[in-house]
Amino acid sequence: MQLPQNTLEYVLDQDNIILAIGGAWDGFAAGNNGNHLTADRVIGQPLLNFISGKVTKQLWLDIFGKVRIANASANIDFRCDAPTEKRFMRMTVKPEAHGQLRITCQLLRQEPIARPVLITCAKERSKQTLVRCSLCNRINHQNIWQEAGQLASAQGRGHWLVVYGICPACQETLANEMEALVGG
Repeated sequence: MQLPQNTLEYVLDQDNIILAIGGAWDGFAAGNNGNHLTADRVIGQPLLNFISGKVTKQLWLDIFGKVRIANASANIDFRCDAPTEKRFMRMTVKPEAHGQLRITCQLLRQEPIARPVLITCAKERSKQTLVRCSLCNRINHQNIWQEAGQLASAQGRGHWLVVYGICPACQETLANEMEALVGG
């Protein structure tokens, strides 16, 4: 099956090992300084090797488990921003035979970011790191979750060292979606 141009997908086995990659995967990786993430380098690897943050890893394990148990697809909206643009995406996690999952990510829309923002992922949390939501990309600064562009304007800089987590708004949204998926 041919996927639309702004779509990529991957298939996981029952242990969340990447079995196959399709769609615009390699082009997306190359266009985002991800030459180390091309299909030939990730197939056969555990997906969790490519996810930052303990909270985010657990989130995906929970989602995958619920999709498998419910034997029903889940749609998760998320952002996958570049330094100069916001990218709004939708991930569909679909169960398949033998505990496999087909995960399709579609670009819904893009918006320019007025002031370029550079995010560097920290290996661990420190006083210099901020927490960035893995779904909406907002950054927690002084207990306020805000867009990176807003923070850049307020601070006069656009580069942060972050660890990844999930903001309260995204936690609530996902909890409601997962509850509906498994029937309460």
